Amino acid sequence: CTGMSRSAFFKRFSEQAGQSPGHVLLALRMRHACQLLQTGHTVEHVCGAVGYQSIAAFTRAFTKAIGVQPGAYRKQHERR
Repeated sequence: CTGMSRSAFFKRFSEQAGQSPGHVLLALRMRHACQLLQTGHTVEHVCGAVGYQSIAAFTRAFTKAIGVQPGAYRKQHERR
């Protein structure tokens, strides 16, 4: 607990970080997803590991953030 209201925290965080807490959280989740996909984890595993309950929702969010579907990203980064 920070001792401030949710709206005050949101405002202070956004001022300090230059982006909303939601955007920062999304970026962290997607960075972790990329790392997991690069090391060969399945899309299903990554989906749960980064906090999504729905593969469809994860796929939409990943594709919007990264520009390619998670399965295609995984194939592009397979270690040969």
